[in-house]
Amino acid sequence: PGHKWVVSVRESIEEHHNGPAFDTLAHCYGAVEQWLNTDEKAYKIMVWIHGFVVVTLALLWVHPVYAGAATPTAANSPVAQRSDSQIAQQYQPKILRQQQDAAMLNTVVEIPANDDTFVTSNQPDANWGADPSLHLGYDAQQNGNGAERILLKFDVSGQVPAGAVINNAYIELYETSATPSGDASMGNIARHLNSDWQSAAVTWNSHEPNWGGVDEQGSIAAADGWRQMPVTGLVQEWLNGTQPNYGAILIGDETVQERERIFYALNAANDLYPRIVVDYGVSTDTTPPYATVDQLSTYVDDDFNVTWSGSDSGGSGIAYYDVQYQIPGDGWQDWQLHTTATSANFAGGQNGVTYQFRARAVDNAGNVQEYGDVQAQTTVDSQAPSVTVNPLPQYSFSPAFTISWSGTDNGGSGIAYYDVQYKIVGGSWQDWLKKTSATSAQFTGAHDGLTYRFRARGVDYVGNAQSLGDHQAETTVELNGPVSDVLPFAEDLIHTDSFAVSWNGQAEPGKTILYYDVYYRFNDGAWEPWLLQTQNTTEVFTASQGDGVYAFEARATDDYGTVEALSGQAQATLGVDAVAPFVKPIVWLPFIAR
Repeated sequence: PGHKWVVSVRESIEEHHNGPAFDTLAHCYGAVEQWLNTDEKAYKIMVWIHGFVVVTLALLWVHPVYAGAATPTAANSPVAQRSDSQIAQQYQPKILRQQQDAAMLNTVVEIPANDDTFVTSNQPDANWGADPSLHLGYDAQQNGNGAERILLKFDVSGQVPAGAVINNAYIELYETSATPSGDASMGNIARHLNSDWQSAAVTWNSHEPNWGGVDEQGSIAAADGWRQMPVTGLVQEWLNGTQPNYGAILIGDETVQERERIFYALNAANDLYPRIVVDYGVSTDTTPPYATVDQLSTYVDDDFNVTWSGSDSGGSGIAYYDVQYQIPGDGWQDWQLHTTATSANFAGGQNGVTYQFRARAVDNAGNVQEYGDVQAQTTVDSQAPSVTVNPLPQYSFSPAFTISWSGTDNGGSGIAYYDVQYKIVGGSWQDWLKKTSATSAQFTGAHDGLTYRFRARGVDYVGNAQSLGDHQAETTVELNGPVSDVLPFAEDLIHTDSFAVSWNGQAEPGKTILYYDVYYRFNDGAWEPWLLQTQNTTEVFTASQGDGVYAFEARATDDYGTVEALSGQAQATLGVDAVAPFVKPIVWLPFIAR
């Protein structure tokens, strides 16, 4: 009683168990250093113990380190504080776990913070570098600090080798207090810092807002104990050099209210210091991976898919692929770089141009495959074929006739098949042949007097299809044969045994009469051939069977071989009376009775 406690020092406790009794060590570096810099001669230590302990012996053990002649500090001068870097030197990184998994040596290391502090919005020029605590959130009632943000710095690159893959990383802080009582978990974010800082000098005003984007998000419960805040992506960026390692700033709920989380700082000088735990893997794979572009079709459209694949015998696995292409003679060009995909569309190819491809792989150990020669190639065919139906005669004289077609493919892949359609004039188009590789076919079932039109298109092996346009050929069907007739005689009766017989004929459009056959009969006898396959249309007939009635019928054959049918009916008749007595025609007048 009567003595004033001038300093409160939180130090770590070490318990050395030895049976039912054990030694307890309370580190008190800070207290002893303060004693050495004051003019007081008697010092006391108060130890708060949560629970019941029987103390049998209390000793203070001091291990000084000589650093030259001591210079006493004047009475009532400020107490010297150890810097964070000095305190951090007493803590060493620890390997918590190490395991070989295939081609990866996975290590979990615990790295102490090498600098820490917090800054406050309501005391923007205050420096809290010597404080034994770190404050996060918003202090509206305790000290009126306002918004509170924690700054932390870790020497990651000194403990994690370059090229390592960060499997997991998190910051650990030991929470000692939370307000309000019974509060729910408080959200927080971690941002990387874009400029350097020192805990002994940084303030709200001197540093804010030199931070980067949000790297991680987490939440903090309202209870004493270790709290973990994920920073896996940020640590990988520090290690890769894509972000400079100026540490991280933690930001909690800064709504104006009493909602605060308090953690041990380095200055607490106990074993509950801020730290970062990093789980990383280092590959033991020294063999480059292998990748190749899969074979392509000989011809493709101007937008086509390219695929590739790879393997890594070293075991670390393929990290990414690089894919190049070239037009022969033009040199290789980068196409897909640092891609984890195994396929992509190649667009904008030029018709008739050949494209060549090659790929390489890079594994997770950093082994790089050397580029090789061409692994796949293809030629672009982006134009449809040109196909047409070959010309037809104006007239077709059979219900079945041949249609033929032909074409070319400018793209080069070749014509895979044809589609052929037809229509009757005035009607609609009908499919006739589909997906045929033939170039001609017999069209059957045509009807007399109708005009048939045809069109065709080609589809090449890439799938380019020609558009169906107007008709490309047509023909009119004429199925009737020629007709002929024997011309009438000028008289019904003659008195000579020879006389001229004339005939003529008409062929279908597009045809001509090739020849005639002329038949006769005497009186009512049988028909007999007189002239066969004659091209004449007049001949002298001799009545060799004597006087009587001679009848005639002609038959025509056209140049398509169509033969007119014989009707058996006389087309012209003539009476012959060449031998006396002569027949005299008598004309009888009508008898009129009275």
